Amino acid sequence: MQTIAIIETTVGSKEAAQQLAMKLVEAKRAGCIQIDGPLTSIFNWQGSLCEETEFRLTCKTVQSMRQLTIEFLQANHPYEVPEIIVADVEASESYVAWLATQVTQ
Repeated sequence: MQTIAIIETTVGSKEAAQQLAMKLVEAKRAGCIQIDGPLTSIFNWQGSLCEETEFRLTCKTVQSMRQLTIEFLQANHPYEVPEIIVADVEASESYVAWLATQVTQ
């Protein structure tokens, strides 16, 4: 097993999720992205309690692309303050080998 980075973020619509996912894959920052939703998010924003429908993107990339993928998300995300959550997880050798062919610096 080898370690990969899982990077999660949320956006406000399925269309926005699909657009951001396509950008990430086309830019070779993530090899695979799964979109979940709709989800209900409850949070405080600028002094108000909010309840919003969102869609979660789960992006998979190799460790060497972790920071570049985060920076790409920050630059291309539709939110003023995007949720970007990163976890390092173990994956099979064959999946990591495939993933490495999908992302480039």
